[in-house]
Amino acid sequence: MRTIAIGDVHGCAREFEAIIAMVAPGSEDRIVIVGNMIDKGPEPGRVMDIAREIGAVSVRGNHEDKAIRWHRGNPVRISPARAKEWARFTT
Repeated sequence: MRTIAIGDVHGCAREFEAIIAMVAPGSEDRIVIVGNMIDKGPEPGRVMDIAREIGAVSVRGNHEDKAIRWHRGNPVRISPARAKEWARFTT
């Protein structure tokens, strides 16, 4: 069994899929996303979908932390586009 750590995907679903294909995880392998699945890239929702599909676990990064704080109504500075993106996420 391997533990495969992947970090700073930042919403880049195509690249995330390429990494997954490259490491070719087996059924006994564990994939751990070590923060920052969202923001910056074009498809943060798809990145989260892929993570769920492959059964990955994740460590909360600063970008996820900010999104959670925003969802809880805490004041955070974000763009209108980011607010629209985060509104699609559930906590």
